[in-house]
Amino acid sequence: MITPYSQRDTEWAQDRLGANPPTMGEVGCLVTAIASAVADMTSHAMSPGYLNYWLRENKGFASGNLFIFNSVAPLGLKLTALIKAENNEIALDKLTQALDDGAAVVLQVDSTPGGVLNQHWVRAISLTDKDGDIMDPWQFPGKEMTKLSRYFASGWTPKRAIFFAAIYTPATDRALAGPSSVADSLPAELAAAAQPFICRRPPDE
Repeated sequence: MITPYSQRDTEWAQDRLGANPPTMGEVGCLVTAIASAVADMTSHAMSPGYLNYWLRENKGFASGNLFIFNSVAPLGLKLTALIKAENNEIALDKLTQALDDGAAVVLQVDSTPGGVLNQHWVRAISLTDKDGDIMDPWQFPGKEMTKLSRYFASGWTPKRAIFFAAIYTPATDRALAGPSSVADSLPAELAAAAQPFICRRPPDE
């Protein structure tokens, strides 16, 4: 079982994401999903609120609040793969294999599936050809565990519903204190993936 976190938990929902005005409750889904992975795969008792603070202090954001995917390496979480959907299909076999191997897999989905992409990030628990179990940071505390199919448009499967994935494995733990060596810039190919949006959100459970 994984550690469930909600970006709308009142403990951190009103915290500013990074250095810019949007809050964790509005656009903190990716940081919340990553906090769950850090909590489960390292020795650090990590909350979304503290991870947001740590990233802000250790150059974990580019342009104010764009998460840098490999910035959590000093916390003991190693980015091992970034996988983008090609021709409207993700390489699902790579994601299921990563989960089978014990990796943390964070997925980009469409919060309003079927139209222009309104990105949202969730953490995968399990995936099949037909559906998947996820931890959804948008859901309220206690309701984070749900199905990937809530982000399906008509006729979609997981291959179509997942637009981007980041895979993490444990690395050698380092102290929480001390600056990250990660540059405060973001590779161009990741800019769109990291860009948070304030958009119409999916319905609550």
